[in-house]
Amino acid sequence: MTIKQRLLLLVGAAILSLLALTAINYQQMNKVYDAANYANVNVVPSIEALNTVAIEFGRERVLVFRHLMATEPKEREEAEKTIQETRARIEKAFKDYEPLVANDEDRRLLDAERKAFDEYRKGVDGLLALSRAQQTEEVKQALKQLGPKAVAFNEQLSAHMPFNKELGGRNGSRRVIKDRMGRVVEDVREQIAPVDGRDLQLSIDSKVQFFAYQKLRDAVTVNKARAGSVVVLDAITGEVLALAN
Repeated sequence: MTIKQRLLLLVGAAILSLLALTAINYQQMNKVYDAANYANVNVVPSIEALNTVAIEFGRERVLVFRHLMATEPKEREEAEKTIQETRARIEKAFKDYEPLVANDEDRRLLDAERKAFDEYRKGVDGLLALSRAQQTEEVKQALKQLGPKAVAFNEQLSAHMPFNKELGGRNGSRRVIKDRMGRVVEDVREQIAPVDGRDLQLSIDSKVQFFAYQKLRDAVTVNKARAGSVVVLDAITGEVLALAN
């Protein structure tokens, strides 16, 4: 083999090595980008879907009480129509969450939520039938039975929310060469900028929350109760203003 052939062989090997290294780096950069962008494409939409479920569930509970307090058939019909609309939005939110399921635990939590909501829905349907028939005593008993089902669904939802607590924030990265004094001499890899978490706006009112907890605590103490819960809703929008246990 001549010197020229050896040089060409060395140049060819160097070019192949560079191409292989470029391909590997490109693949790794894509993995890093996907990981950094996971919050925007998965975490935040997941939280938005669950938040929609929580808001619409609150609205349905308000509408159920409106139905029970209605004195005219037309009022009950309007309440039932709006209840069906809130249920449709809840079901849509559950379906929107489906492609965002991250793992088996996420799937388990979602299935538990849907099961708990189905139990609540069946209880509401029975309660509304009694309300239409104006069976006051039966309504009172059915309402007592419905309460634990609503609490069970809220507990499932509360257990699922923290699973998606990341809210998108991701650390960036930078690989550098430093001298013996700790000073940066050179960047050896493209910097990956951090991804800020997105803001999440809640309907909780801090003042209402404070007084709700305070009054609940006092009531539990005065009545020597084992436990107590309070939920404060906006009667018009169904938004949750305070939660205390």
